[in-house]
Amino acid sequence: MLIDSGNYPDAIRESQETVELLLKALLRACHIDPPHWHEVSSVLEENQEKLSKKIVHNFPKIAKLSKDLRKERELAFYGDEDFIPSLEYSKDMAEHFVSEVQWLFKLIEAEVQ
Repeated sequence: MLIDSGNYPDAIRESQETVELLLKALLRACHIDPPHWHEVSSVLEENQEKLSKKIVHNFPKIAKLSKDLRKERELAFYGDEDFIPSLEYSKDMAEHFVSEVQWLFKLIEAEVQ
C-alpha cells in the first residue's frame, strides 16, 4: 500500500520495524529476552547455538538486512538537512526492502510454528 501510494520512505521505515519485530519474536521463540534497542542481530549471533541450522545458515543475510534497515530508519523517518526522504528513496529501493522482509517473514514463520 505504501509503495503503491509512492510513500517510499514509510515503506522502508515499516520494513525496518517489521524486521525488528520478527527478530525479536525469533529471540523470544528461543527463550531469549530481546533487548530494548532496534537492531538485535548481535544478540542472535551471541546465541547461535539456540537457533536452527537454517537460521544460522542464513544469518549473514539476516544480519545485513537488519543493519541496513537500521541505518535507514531515522533518515526515512526524519530526514536531515541535506536529505529529504521523499526525494531520496526510490520505488526500487522500497520494493527491494519489502521483498527482503517477506523472505525473512517466511523463514522465521517456518521456524516458530
